[in-house]
Amino acid sequence: MNKFVILATVLFSSGLSIAQEQFTLEQAQKYALEHNIQMKLTAKDVAAAREDVKQVLGVAYPQISAEANFQNFIDIPVQLAPADAFAFPDWMNQTLAASAQQLGIAIPPPSATDEFSEFQFGTKFNANGGITVNQVLFDGAVYTGVKAAKSYAELMDLTVVKTEKEIKDAVATSYYAALVANENNSLLDNNLSNLEQIVKESKAYNKEGFLDDLQIEQLEFNLENLKSQKESAAKQRDLAYALLKFQMGYDINKEIILNDQLDKMLEVKTNIEKSTGLQNHINYQLLDKQEYLLGLNLKVEKTNNYPKLYGFLNHQQNAFQNDLGKLGDQWFPTTLWGLKAQLPIFSGFRQRANIAKNKIEIEKVQLQKELTLQGLALEEKQARTEQTVALDQLNQQKKSLALAQKIKDKTDIKFKEGLSSSTELTQAQNQYLAAQGAYLNAVFQLLNAKIKLNSILN
Repeated sequence: MNKFVILATVLFSSGLSIAQEQFTLEQAQKYALEHNIQMKLTAKDVAAAREDVKQVLGVAYPQISAEANFQNFIDIPVQLAPADAFAFPDWMNQTLAASAQQLGIAIPPPSATDEFSEFQFGTKFNANGGITVNQVLFDGAVYTGVKAAKSYAELMDLTVVKTEKEIKDAVATSYYAALVANENNSLLDNNLSNLEQIVKESKAYNKEGFLDDLQIEQLEFNLENLKSQKESAAKQRDLAYALLKFQMGYDINKEIILNDQLDKMLEVKTNIEKSTGLQNHINYQLLDKQEYLLGLNLKVEKTNNYPKLYGFLNHQQNAFQNDLGKLGDQWFPTTLWGLKAQLPIFSGFRQRANIAKNKIEIEKVQLQKELTLQGLALEEKQARTEQTVALDQLNQQKKSLALAQKIKDKTDIKFKEGLSSSTELTQAQNQYLAAQGAYLNAVFQLLNAKIKLNSILN
C-alpha cells in the first residue's frame, strides 16, 4: 500500500511539472503568434483577402452558363394579317376567273381590303436547351481591378506584420511586468522572514525584561502591515501572470514558469545608432501601400472612359411537337457568336467628380506619410531620451537601495543590541521598502523604454 501511495505521488508530481510549461520571452512571443485570438482574426482577414483576389480574377475568365426551357402552349398565340396579304396578283386572278367561267366553276369574290385573316404559328409543346459563353476581350477596369485585388492582399500581409509586432510588444510588456512582480514578491518574502525573526528574538528579550511591551507591539504592528503588503503583492503578481497568459492566448487557469531572469532583461545598448530607415517602419509601409491602392482606383475611374469589348458564343437545341410523347424525337440546332462594344459618352459629370475625389485622397495619404515620418523621428528621439533617463534613474535607485539596506542592516544590529528603538527600526524598514519599490518601478520603466525604442527601430 505504501509503495502504491509513493508511486501515485510521484506520478501526480510529474503531471504537475508537465502541466507547468516554461517560457522564455522569445518562446512566449512565439506561442502568442500561434494562439493569440487577435492574431487568428488577422489571419482570417488575410484568407478573405486571398479569396477576394480569386473573385476579381474570375471576372477575367470566361463566364459559362447553361439553360433549359420547356413550354406547353394551352392556347397557341393567334396573329392577324390582312385578308389579301397572301392573295394572287391581279393578272393571275383574272386568268383563274376566265378559266373558272369557261368550266362553270363558281369562285368566291375577293376579300375586302379592310378584312383580316387569323393565323396560328408554332406547336403546342416546345423545348430547348443551350449553353452560352461570355468573355471580356478588353476592359481596362477589369484588369486594373485584378492588380488592385492583389495589392490589397499584400496590404493585408502588412497588417499581419503590424499585428505580430503589436502582439510581441504586448507580450514583452506583460512578461516584464510578471518578472517585476516576481521580484517584488521575493523581496517582500525576505523582508517578512527577516522581520519575523526580529519579532521572535524581541519577544525573547521582552520576557527577560530587556524590551518593553510597547516596542513589541510596534514590531507586531509592522509585521502585520508587511504581511498585508505581501498579500497585495501576491494578488498583483497573479494579475500580471493572468494578463501575460491572456496576451499569449494561453489558458488562464494553467500555471506557467518564466525562465528569463530580470537582470538579463535589464541589459541595455546605449550606443544604438540613429535609424536611417524609418520608411521601413510598418506604419509607413501601410500608408505607402494604401497610396498605391488609391492610385489603382484612380486608374480604374479613368479607364471607365475607354471602350469595352466583349465576345459571346451561344449554342441551342430546339424541339417542337404537338404530341408530348414525340417531343424530343427531332432537335434543331442554333449556333451563333458575336461581339459587343461599349463606348461611354456622358455620365453626368459623375466620373469627373470621382476622379477628382480620388486625387484628393491620394494627396491626403501623401501628407499622412510625411506626417508619419516626422512623428516616427520624434518618437525615436523621445524613446532614446526615455531609455537614457530610465537607465540613469535605475542606477540611482540601485545606489539608494544599497544605502537603504545598509542603514536597515545597521539599525537591525543596533536594535538587537538595545542601542536603537523600535521606532527607529520601523523607520529604517519603511525606508528600505520604499527604496525597493522605487527600484522596481525604475526597472519597469527601463524595460518599457526598451520596448518602445525597439518598436520604432525594428
